[in-house]
Amino acid sequence: MRKILKWGAAVVVLGALGAVAFAWSGLFNVAASVGHLPVTAWFLHFTMQNSVRTHAYGIRPPANLDDPALIARGAGHYHLGCATCHGAPEMSRNPIVKQMVPPPPYLVGKIES
Repeated sequence: MRKILKWGAAVVVLGALGAVAFAWSGLFNVAASVGHLPVTAWFLHFTMQNSVRTHAYGIRPPANLDDPALIARGAGHYHLGCATCHGAPEMSRNPIVKQMVPPPPYLVGKIES
């Protein structure tokens, strides 16, 4: 049993050292313009969906979604926090946004006004 534990510990240590050596080598391209492997993109999207579902649990939309003050408040939040990446009518997108990986979806025309 001790022999197995020693071998297991050696494998873990060698794996960790190998990972550090690989990271130190700089061989892995971390540029945001490269994109992800399909399995990595799937995993990140899967993680994001589950995170949103978990953190949104129990949140209920307000009953008065037609309230003009609430609509104006939401539009202000969108303009300040979302429009730069996701677009807005009569607002050009920042050229930097077009280079993001993955690209943020352009939402203009995707929802009813």
